[in-house]
Amino acid sequence: FFEVYIADPATAPPPLPVIDDLSIQIEAGNTLLNWTYSVYFDSFHIYKSIDPHDFTSAEVVVSLTNSYSEPVSETKYFYRVTAVTN
Repeated sequence: FFEVYIADPATAPPPLPVIDDLSIQIEAGNTLLNWTYSVYFDSFHIYKSIDPHDFTSAEVVVSLTNSYSEPVSETKYFYRVTAVTN
């Protein structure tokens, strides 16, 4: 799931590059997320929500790499990944 934000160019920071790819796979009882980025970032935030349109109360996990895994759940989740620079 990806979102586009539109901001005032005069006050907004430069946009982050788009995620080149994001794959989600189920393997050996785990949900595996992998993605690539064309430039270096300090970390990534992985948002997990039961609503594909509302991530305001989503659980957030920080990853220092371009992947994340967790055990498969009976609940259907939607994921969003964002890059973070400090």
